[in-house]
Amino acid sequence: MNHPALPYDAKTWKLAGVVALVLLGVAISLALMERCLQPERGPQERSHEHRERPNRHRSSLPPEVQRQFEEFRKEK
Repeated sequence: MNHPALPYDAKTWKLAGVVALVLLGVAISLALMERCLQPERGPQERSHEHRERPNRHRSSLPPEVQRQFEEFRKEK
């Protein structure tokens, strides 16, 4: 028998569209409910995340080493 790759009747396309919309709705609702699903992260932790971004102008050296370099430069 010769079966087409895609169905031609409208009922099958409507059913496929409804299933796709339901799956999209579930995915969107899970994405929006992420905060409820992960209660270990409070709102304070999320707000501090943005403030603690590393500054590009800061040196990657620890403060003790940076202080030693400054003292060495002053001696010369």
